[in-house]
Amino acid sequence: MKIVNSNELKNLLSLTDAEIAEGVKVWLDVQDIGDKVSDADKKLVEKALANYKVGAYLDVNLFKKVGTKDATKKEAEID
Repeated sequence: MKIVNSNELKNLLSLTDAEIAEGVKVWLDVQDIGDKVSDADKKLVEKALANYKVGAYLDVNLFKKVGTKDATKKEAEID
């Protein structure tokens, strides 16, 4: 999917006009980490979500690459 001139994406990624002029690529990397989550952690999650069924344990990362620079991962902002 390609998003052009999205102010929301510009704000989310803290993009400057100079970075946009260089060219920006953005992508999500999604990995199934179900086999890496301990049984103890899975039990904690299932207990916290008592009325829900866990479908998958995922590691989701948002990356941006500006021009020819190395890609960077957008760190989560927790409110």
